Order: sequence, then structure tokens, then C-alpha cells
Amino acid sequence: MIMRAIRRAEPMLAITGVLASLAGLGLFSARAFETSFEWSLSAGSIVAVLTLGVLGEFIVRWLREVHTSTRVFISYTRDQIELAKQISAELREKTRAKVWIADERIQPGERWRETVDKAIRDADIFLAVLPARDAGGIRHELQLAKKLGIRIVPVLTDDARVPKDLADFRAVDMRVPNAEGLAELVRAAE
Repeated sequence: MIMRAIRRAEPMLAITGVLASLAGLGLFSARAFETSFEWSLSAGSIVAVLTLGVLGEFIVRWLREVHTSTRVFISYTRDQIELAKQISAELREKTRAKVWIADERIQPGERWRETVDKAIRDADIFLAVLPARDAGGIRHELQLAKKLGIRIVPVLTDDARVPKDLADFRAVDMRVPNAEGLAELVRAAE
């Protein structure tokens, strides 16, 4: 949620950086012909404003670099852990996505529900690896992702069918794990 707000502020930071640099250059040219005492007083101001401009540009570039990675949350039941790990490995290998999978991220003694909820809130894409039987084990996670408006990609496994509450979302068919289904997931995470 904070990261989305930072992304919205990115253009404003860029404009601020450019304006601060222009102000610094204006001060520099206006004071260029003054006496050395006045010059030394205004030189500090000029350096400060130019530094703010450069810093603003640096922050924008850093934000762009940090946010070029899509954050993917993979939700799965224990029966689907191997497929979830395969999807995770494929996304990490072929994209710059930051993949969150509970088996790798939740430490012993950690409050798993809080950790999972935070990871969902931070996600850009929610991959729901749906089992053949009831997906009750991931129901809470799905409801939170829908409530937050996160992009949901149902992943069909075994004899799974898209539940009614996910009927509006285009699913990826991995009932027989294949390169085409993995390629679709890679495209979704780019």
C-alpha cells in the first residue's frame, strides 16, 4: 500500500528535482558577478538547491529500479506445494518478479496469518493455485486479495474448476503442468 503511494508520488518527485536544479542554476547565474563575501553566502544556498535537485532525480531513478519488479503472491494448499514451487522458480528465473510463497517465507514461531496478510497487501498479483477439491484453505487469502483490488490469476490444477466468485477472472490451465501455462504466468508477472 505504501509502495503504491510512492509510485503515485514519483512524477512529483521528478518535477521537484528538476525545479530545484533550475532554481539552483538561476541562483548561480544571478550571483556569479557579486563580491566574494556575498558569493560565499549565496554559494551555500546554490549548492543546497542543486543538491536537492540531484537528490530528487536520484530518488526517482531508485524508485523506478525498485518498482520494476512485480510482487507476486502465490496462494496454494499443501496438496499443491510442488506446483507452487515450480511456478515460483519459473517466475524468478524468467522475470524480475519478487515472488512470495509461504513455504519459503514463514519462519517457525512466526504468526503466519499476519505474515500472509501483509504479503498479500504488498502484492501486485495474486496467483491462486486452485486444487480439485474445495479451496477453503485459501478462501481467506482470496477474499483479502479481492477486497484490496489486487489482480487475481486463478491457476487450475488437477480437476479444478474456477469457483463462481472467480468466474470473472481469466484462469491459467495447469491441470497438466506445461510450458504454455508457465509462459502465461511469466507474461502475467512481467
